Amino acid sequence: MSETSVSEPLNLREYAVQAIQPRLERMLSHLEGAKEGEKTEPIKQMRVWSRRTRAALEVFHDCFPDKEFKGFEREIKTVTGALGQARDLDVMIDTLSKREAGLPPEQRGGLASFIAQMKDQRDEAQEAVRETIAHLEDQDLLARFQAIAEAPPEPEPKPEDKPRAKSAQKSKPHKRGKGRHGKS
Repeated sequence: MSETSVSEPLNLREYAVQAIQPRLERMLSHLEGAKEGEKTEPIKQMRVWSRRTRAALEVFHDCFPDKEFKGFEREIKTVTGALGQARDLDVMIDTLSKREAGLPPEQRGGLASFIAQMKDQRDEAQEAVRETIAHLEDQDLLARFQAIAEAPPEPEPKPEDKPRAKSAQKSKPHKRGKGRHGKS
């Protein structure tokens, strides 16, 4: 019979790190393809993983109550926003291009013009994606998250330091007015 080792159970903060870090790494693995912008799949995948990272950050927010973590969350939210605009345009362009292909040639002109406008908007969105990715690369998000994860948690406030709950305000009894038909 083989011996199995029993490890210490993870505390919630350690579990949070194990949940967040792989999602962040997957998001960051699509940086180059998203920055190039020649294919839609890296934008799609980076956005998917940025949303999953954000979800994990929201779930485990209370494990990291410091300001650095809040700034980190804002960085991920910014990424999701920039990628979202580009991805929405990719989906619209793809959908309309497929519809255009099914139209008779004499009906394609207006749609082709609209698709061209959307492609121009997509080029502008790609510039925003590049700027966001350049900012991310300067921020080194993975190292930032690892530093946040390794930092000791902030101590719990002492009971005397916690703000006291306001006592329940006395509510005035509701006066019964006349009903809809003038009766009380």
